[in-house]
Amino acid sequence: MIKKYIWHFLLLCAGTILAGTLLHFVYEWSGNMAWVGTFSAVNESTFEHLKLLITPLLLFGIIGFIRHRSHFQNIFPALLFAILTGTLTITAFFYTYTGIIGTNFMVLDIFSFILGTFVSYFVIFRTIASDRFTSTAWNVFSVIAILVIAASMVFFTFYPPQIALFKDPLTKTFGI
Repeated sequence: MIKKYIWHFLLLCAGTILAGTLLHFVYEWSGNMAWVGTFSAVNESTFEHLKLLITPLLLFGIIGFIRHRSHFQNIFPALLFAILTGTLTITAFFYTYTGIIGTNFMVLDIFSFILGTFVSYFVIFRTIASDRFTSTAWNVFSVIAILVIAASMVFFTFYPPQIALFKDPLTKTFGI
């Protein structure tokens, strides 16, 4: 039984890493189509790179809900916790190591994404296995919070605050 879930964990991590990697380039491949920028990275800012994790998590979370909603009543809370911990992991790792070293390195940036992915799915599997957060209130709250996060990702792509999190370190620009 545990082996089955380990394989699910590894496949979801691999799928998210692959999808996130592709999402890094999709906006450019589309000819910079604005609607594509709503779910993929439009520049090299830390904020835009969080979409590389959030978009696949949302996609796989919806698929997981459709496939397993009768078995697990805490998929949305698990997804919310995963989005929050995964994005926090990426952001904290990036700003900690660049603050210490003084510059960023692509290999560490990639590692932060992989680490954030593994942390996210670990949180999903632990939350679902705990059989906690199953109430209607938790599910409604989680769906609303996920929708707010998704809407914020879209909004801040077009109207980013003028702070470092949203600034492309290469072009010194913000958003689209």
